[in-house]
Amino acid sequence: MSDARLTDLEIRLAWQEDLLRTLEETLHAQQTRVGELETFCRQLTERLRALQDGHDPTPDDGPPPHY
Repeated sequence: MSDARLTDLEIRLAWQEDLLRTLEETLHAQQTRVGELETFCRQLTERLRALQDGHDPTPDDGPPPHY
């Protein structure tokens, strides 16, 4: 195998390793965000169910300031 071909393969491998690392970081960030959104969705669902049942899970801060 010639030096030029070996160098070309090494360059391609370096680019692929960098791309793979970037994709892994992106996937990890997306998975983290999906987890956060699932938690948020679950909380909203629980709150909506509580409101439908007539129980507001948020504390009552008293009357609005214009009273």
